[in-house]
Amino acid sequence: MVEGTEYQLQCDIQNIAPLQNLVVKWYKGNEPLDNVTYSIVSKTPVDVSDTLMISPSRHDDGAQYRCRAQLDLGPEGPQPHPTVTSEPLNITVHYTPEFLPGNDTVEVSAGSDVSLDCSAEGNPPPELRWTNNTAEGNANETTVGRLRTLNISRVTANATYNCTVTNRLGSITKQIHVLVKVPPQQHPTMFSTTPSTPGTMTTLPATAKPKLVTFPLELNPPRVVVRYGDSVSVNCSTSFTDHEGMGWEATFGGTGFEQEVNVVTWTVDNLIDWTIEPTCYITLIDGEQPSEVLPVILYKTPDSISISVLRHSGPMVEGTEYQLQCDIQNIAPLQNLDCEV
Repeated sequence: MVEGTEYQLQCDIQNIAPLQNLVVKWYKGNEPLDNVTYSIVSKTPVDVSDTLMISPSRHDDGAQYRCRAQLDLGPEGPQPHPTVTSEPLNITVHYTPEFLPGNDTVEVSAGSDVSLDCSAEGNPPPELRWTNNTAEGNANETTVGRLRTLNISRVTANATYNCTVTNRLGSITKQIHVLVKVPPQQHPTMFSTTPSTPGTMTTLPATAKPKLVTFPLELNPPRVVVRYGDSVSVNCSTSFTDHEGMGWEATFGGTGFEQEVNVVTWTVDNLIDWTIEPTCYITLIDGEQPSEVLPVILYKTPDSISISVLRHSGPMVEGTEYQLQCDIQNIAPLQNLDCEV
C-alpha cells in the first residue's frame, strides 16, 4: 500500500443466523475501529460482507487488521456472546523518504576530520547519494541501519555537501555546510568601541566599514519543470570578475571547469535522469567554492488510464453500492498527481 491512498478492506462472513443479531467489529491491532449492525431480519443462515475504508500512514506499516463476527442474542443467549475472528491481515505501507533530525551546519578546526549525518527513513528503504563540488579531504560513507554518515578527513576549507535520498515514491535533498573555524588571533581588529574623549562619538575607520557580501551565482531560470525525454537548458552567471573559473557538475550535461567566463550553460538534449541535481559552482581567488543546486522536476504523463468496476460484471442494480477503480500506469512524480472524479 502507498501512504495517503485509500483502500477498501472486506470482511466476508458465511452461513450465519440470525442476521439481525450480528455485530461486525473491526480492529487495527487491539484498537477498535468500527461496529456494524444489521436491521434486516433473517432467521435462516446467510452470507454477508462488510467493508472498511482505510488511508494508511507510514506509522501503519506492519499493522494488523482483523474483523470479528459476534452474535448478540441478549441476556437469554450464551454469555459471552458467540464470536468468530478472522485471520489478521498484515499490511506493508510504502512512503516517501524523510530525513531524521540532524545538524545542517558543522563547525570544524582546519585540518581536522568531520562526520556528516544524513540519516533518513522511507519504504522501500531509500538510496543515498552525496555530491560536492570540491575535492576536499578524503571521504568515505558508512551505513548502519537508517544512519548514513559521510566521514571526511583533513578538512581545510568551507564546503557545502548535498545529500539526496531516493526511493520509487520520491526524492528529497538537503545541504550540510562545513565551516572551518579560524583561530581567534587571525581575526582582524575592526575598530575600538572606546571613545578617546568622554562625550565624543567614535567613528569607524574607513577600512572597518561593513562590506556588503552578495552570493556570486545566479541561475536563469532558477528552477525547471521538464517532460521526460525533452531538452532543457539553464544559464549560470556571475557578476564577480575576480575568480578562477566556474562550471556545472551533473550526471548529464556537466561542463567541466571553464576559465575566463562569466556564464556557463547546462544543456541536456534528452533528460531521462529522475534524480539529477545539476550544480553550478565557482572557484574564487581565495579558494572558496560557492555552489547553487538547480531544482529540477522531471515529469511523465501516464502510458494509459482506465476505469473498471471491482468484483462485479454485468448490469448494475439500482440502490446497490459499487466500487469503481481508476488504474494509472507509469506516471511521475506521484506526489504531484491529482485524481479528479
